Amino acid sequence: MATETVYDSITIDDYQAGTFPFMDVKSQGGRKRTCVGTAEATAGVTAGSGYILAILPSHARIFGSSTVFWDDLDAAGAPTLDVGITNPPNRTDLTEDQDAINNGFDCTSAGSAALIADIADYGEQLWALAGLSADPGGNIAVGVFTADAAISLGGTITAEIDYAVD
Repeated sequence: MATETVYDSITIDDYQAGTFPFMDVKSQGGRKRTCVGTAEATAGVTAGSGYILAILPSHARIFGSSTVFWDDLDAAGAPTLDVGITNPPNRTDLTEDQDAINNGFDCTSAGSAALIADIADYGEQLWALAGLSADPGGNIAVGVFTADAAISLGGTITAEIDYAVD
């Protein structure tokens, strides 16, 4: 039985034979960029309120190191935070999807979580993470949305999004 070493679906034998396919930025790296967006949630906002934390190219590949952080936003209820997409200013053709990227963050105490729900999606392009069938081009706004209940305390919500576009 032969052993096989695999690097991101490319075998070492392929590499040594010079028969490996071109590896895109998802597999091979690229220039890492980081966007940090912060919003202040006001006490008393209702479920469905949204905060745009980044406006990124639709073809940006989002890394698994991207993280969402939040303060203790509620003392009595059970609100959660979802991460999704919406139209950036001057764009109207995207359908807002408030939980396209991740959902259900318990914000009744301060915390943080991975921006992307499924580790299999790390490195995917933003348009694909958002559930779109094709790259619409241009920019897409990434937002955090309140869900399930109103926020009683208010506080800071921050997203640190690591991505590559080349």
